[in-house]
Amino acid sequence: MLGWILLLIILLPLLEIWIFIEIGGLIGSLSTIAAVLLTSVFGAFLARREGMQTYQLAQIQVRNGEMPGEA
Repeated sequence: MLGWILLLIILLPLLEIWIFIEIGGLIGSLSTIAAVLLTSVFGAFLARREGMQTYQLAQIQVRNGEMPGEA
């Protein structure tokens, strides 16, 4: 099992780099960098929003005397 995880840890970043290179060849390097930056900003926005919702739900559950297990 550990061998599979190690293989994935090595292969997935290599696959991601290869895909970036291929896309950069198709649409250009600046467009590729812009797309990566835009998706990163959007992902950070979504992660922050979901984290805040989870935090607020946990606060409500604690305030009501419940264990915040679902949050």
